[in-house]
Amino acid sequence: MKFKGIMAFVIGLCLLVSLIQYQSSAENDAKLEFSSVTANYFAGGPNFGTKLTNAYDGDPSTFANYAAYKAGDRYREGTYFLFDLGQVCDVSKITVIFANPVRTHNFELYTSVDGISYEKIFEFTDKEYGANGSEFNIVKNIQARYIKLMALGAYVNESRDLNENYHLAEVAVYGKVADVVTANRIEVADVVAKNFASGPNFGQVLDHLTDGNPTTSANYAPHKGDGQYKNDPHFLIDLGDLYELEKLALVMAHPSLGNKRIICFDIYISQDNENFEKVYSFFNKTSYGHDGYFNIPVEGVARYIKLSATAAFDNGTTLSDNYQVYEFAAYGTEYVEPATEPTTEPTTEPTPEPTAEPTTEPTTEPTIEPTSEPDNMITIVSGEMHGFSDNSPVEGTKIENAYDGNDATLVKVIGHVGGTGNHLGDNAYFTFDLGGVYELGGIRLNFGTTRAHFYKILVSVDGENYTEAKSHTSAYEKTGEYYIRNEELGGVKARFVRIVAYGTVASPGNQYYMLSEISVFGTEAADENPQTSDVFLLLPIMVVLSLSVVFFSRKRRVMV
Repeated sequence: MKFKGIMAFVIGLCLLVSLIQYQSSAENDAKLEFSSVTANYFAGGPNFGTKLTNAYDGDPSTFANYAAYKAGDRYREGTYFLFDLGQVCDVSKITVIFANPVRTHNFELYTSVDGISYEKIFEFTDKEYGANGSEFNIVKNIQARYIKLMALGAYVNESRDLNENYHLAEVAVYGKVADVVTANRIEVADVVAKNFASGPNFGQVLDHLTDGNPTTSANYAPHKGDGQYKNDPHFLIDLGDLYELEKLALVMAHPSLGNKRIICFDIYISQDNENFEKVYSFFNKTSYGHDGYFNIPVEGVARYIKLSATAAFDNGTTLSDNYQVYEFAAYGTEYVEPATEPTTEPTTEPTPEPTAEPTTEPTTEPTIEPTSEPDNMITIVSGEMHGFSDNSPVEGTKIENAYDGNDATLVKVIGHVGGTGNHLGDNAYFTFDLGGVYELGGIRLNFGTTRAHFYKILVSVDGENYTEAKSHTSAYEKTGEYYIRNEELGGVKARFVRIVAYGTVASPGNQYYMLSEISVFGTEAADENPQTSDVFLLLPIMVVLSLSVVFFSRKRRVMV
């Protein structure tokens, strides 16, 4: 026992020292200078005599004020500040400070090595009054040149009203210039445009598609069909050799520009330019759900990538005459054929004469029927809805479709008919009863559509007191199957699971919310208040009888 105690102390001490070293390394790294800073797609600013340099002058008592366009209960997508370090750096910490701490500022933080592929590293989306204070210190060991701070909204007073004024006091980045850059961007060998009606147009050139510059573009005119393009117009990208792909990046025009054009596409990969596999699809008339920068994880070996132009819509309705892409990039490592073991010819041994062995009847092993679903999938007992228009599904769907085990069925409801914006809020939700208390491991949500759905997951043991377990109330990255979301819940206990239908990425007034399937996984929770067993009820009686026997036996010995 003494040895185990000493070992536990040593291990804990080592962990503490490692943590201190990690924190101190982040604190000791130098503050990095920005080569340029821009405020993008705000309605106006800087305002009230402030200036942009206040946001990175090292003085948190000064700030830059910008006014943003509102879209429902958040700012219009793609409103951001961009900080350029001028070169790729090993970043250890990013500090973000907001002025006016009684105002809650929501934001997302993205980083990029090349200005094309951006990774989200942090988000704060809590609108509660005074929830964030004013300062954030994001400790990360990453490589980056560009820091993008996406302004989601600023909320004032206890009603959480969205205010157009965004107060950024300070952004500081700490680290050092990178010795080795590990971006793994693949150099494109060749690109061709096929089956378009014309192009490149407007003085643009095809090389702009892969020149590494997200401000130049390639514009082509496809043949228009019924609601989408026909004749399979596409760009064929040749990487020159086989690569183990990690991700693909696409840059489209900002969704607020001009006629608010939204570009739709499919992506296929191939090793031989003959057999293609679809790895990603995007089709939405009205919104990207972000600023037009796509970061798409891809697994597979490929040399050829086909970017199919399926459609482009102007102002959310009209099929456009022009298909315009600003940048395409592929990331990965050169494919290496797996080594094969050398084969050796077997040596022939002389075969001895067989001796007759007594034969035994073969025993038949019992066959085990495969189970149709995972052992830890919980059977949902019932479901109900609240806060939707007429509080009933539409188009012949029903709530039971959401937990019938069939992804092809769904429940479709309407939020606030005639509403503006795309967010339904916190008052429209589905509640599912698991029939008992379980320790939840995860939840799979299938929304059955390529439209982004916003939601919150609330859980309750008694059906009255709910706590928030997960939240996606702003646009998130489109990864894999966009409409399927898998949430890890880490053992939270619940009998009731509530999905708050917070909203969708759709045109204003389109308030349909669709849930194809919910699957809940976990194990039955141990009873924390077990009923007293019969043994414990009899225990007092047994004690009294034992004492009586002892008493009378002693009395009997005295009498004898």
